[in-house]
Order: sequence, then C-alpha cells, then structure tokens
Amino acid sequence: MVKNPYLSKHINDVAWSNFTNMLCYKAEETGCRVVKINPRNTSKKCSNCGNLTYKILSDRIHYCPCGFIGHRDINASYNILDLATAGTAGSNVLGVVSAEMAMNKKPPL
Repeated sequence: MVKNPYLSKHINDVAWSNFTNMLCYKAEETGCRVVKINPRNTSKKCSNCGNLTYKILSDRIHYCPCGFIGHRDINASYNILDLATAGTAGSNVLGVVSAEMAMNKKPPL
C-alpha cells in the first residue's frame, strides 16, 4: 500500500501505467495484442442474457432471473472476453471455436 495520502493516487496511476506499457510491449513481442476495456458492470451484467443484477461485494455467486448461475468472477470474465473480442467472429481466449461458442451459449461451470 502507498502510505502518502497526497501522492498515493499518482503513484498508483504511474504503477498501472508502467504495468500496462510493459504488458503491451511483451504482447507485441510475442505477436499478441492487449485490448483495454472499461470494466464497469462486468460482474453485474449476466453473461448469458445481458441483464444487470445488482449485488454487494460479498456476493460471490451470480444468480440471474434468466436461470444462469455461476461464480461472479467467471461471469465477469465472460463479459470482459465478449467486450475484448467484439466484432471478431469466433474468437475466444484459447482461439478455439467450440460447439457452445458456435451456438452462442456459455459452457457449463
């Protein structure tokens, strides 16, 4: 933790900036790319239907009225993946198109 209350935000901003610069450099070096997305509502939005389900931080399971139930972080990762690969047909983290992805369904948890 940064102890100086006046400089802590700036020090953290510089640290994140350095991290993202290094990440982009390493990704480019290996032929990959880094996609920056806005993380707002990624853990509240249902990755199955898009409905926003409000919860407190201690709620670890995502329950949606559509019937989708999953871990909050896994649900957020699906949403981040969808945002990062928007407009890229058939893409996912592994680079493999599964039957579930082809049918636009999330694999079971």
